[in-house]
Amino acid sequence: MASLPARAGRLASGAVLLALLLAACGGGHAASTAHSSATTGAAADWPSVAQSLDRGTMVVVVDEGAAGTFSEQNVAIAHGAAVASAQINAAEGLGHGVRIKLEGQDLNDLSEGALRQRLNSDAAAALVLPCDTEAQTGLAARASQFGMLMLAPCDPDPTAEAGYTTYWPVGTLGPAEATGLTLFMHKIGYDTAYIVSATGDHLGDVLANNFRAAAKSNGVTISGSTSVALSSEGIAAAAKTIKALRTAPAAVFTTLSAPLVNQLASALQADGVEAVLVGTSTLDTPLTLKTDPQALENALVPTYGFVREEAAGQTFTQAYTQRFGLAPAGSFPGLGFETIRVLAAAANKARSASPAAIEHALLAGLTVKGVALADRTYLPNGAGDHGPVGRVSIEKVYDGRFEPLIAVSP
Repeated sequence: MASLPARAGRLASGAVLLALLLAACGGGHAASTAHSSATTGAAADWPSVAQSLDRGTMVVVVDEGAAGTFSEQNVAIAHGAAVASAQINAAEGLGHGVRIKLEGQDLNDLSEGALRQRLNSDAAAALVLPCDTEAQTGLAARASQFGMLMLAPCDPDPTAEAGYTTYWPVGTLGPAEATGLTLFMHKIGYDTAYIVSATGDHLGDVLANNFRAAAKSNGVTISGSTSVALSSEGIAAAAKTIKALRTAPAAVFTTLSAPLVNQLASALQADGVEAVLVGTSTLDTPLTLKTDPQALENALVPTYGFVREEAAGQTFTQAYTQRFGLAPAGSFPGLGFETIRVLAAAANKARSASPAAIEHALLAGLTVKGVALADRTYLPNGAGDHGPVGRVSIEKVYDGRFEPLIAVSP
């Protein structure tokens, strides 16, 4: 695997911090006239929610999803959310004596009616969506029909939920991630890339399209692409195809998740392909490093961000480690933590924990200073965008671990 230029190192050590302009850091969640204010406010007007708030409890349902490709990410998000809730509750809560109560559930098989009944019965004031794109999209579509306040830690495809007026992304939007990644690739001379995705993978198609669009805008040429069957044979064939190219690409961008990405890295190494491997933020988990991390050496991985060096960031790490027996790995624990902090910041600004008041606070514009990730800003509704503006962060695999590398700022 090709070596990265000698720019890598921990942000904590001050070895590298690159700030780039990111023009496309927004997303597309414009308000839609298809959703009336009455529909938007339906869940917010549930008596069960009002009664729960009157008793001093704001119920936040966290959909942890079913077992599958995104299990590790969803669990990490739920863990980070639990740490944030505990810290907020131990302080002053959301004001007026209101504390957060998290409830982990799997809601993905419920019809719209059953979902409405479940959330109403739970007195849910807000719903945290899973990171599985297909599950997230379907759940958001059903919940939007009755105006449930939704927070989406992951949002690779902003167009999928466009028009859901109660849908709020928290992490970096997919197009912004691809923009930051390709800006960095161009900056360090990785101006050609070959794309490897999986056949029948909807999320992979979305991420590949994001990368293609960003590459075209930022000076990275796509030298070819292939969609592989999810098998060792299919992945090996992709590696041989890349090896046989007349002009070798500087990078191989892949939407494969672990452990398939590990198989691809091993196959590329075995065939003598020297291109650097470039992945997506879905790889920012411990599972990625469990199988043949040496083959992934120097691979680039965009991430939702890094824990801040300030005391609050250290407190988050200590609290997470104490509660779950291991330090937070990757950015997904921090993403869960910041999701609850966005909710709390909006409630504090509104001086109310009611969903309608939180919605209005977000619509008016809000900046949340990062603790477990970077800062993020929600522009006023006049900008027509629910997606936050924030940093795009990139790390690399170094000596079997993820090393913070670059912070790309708007």
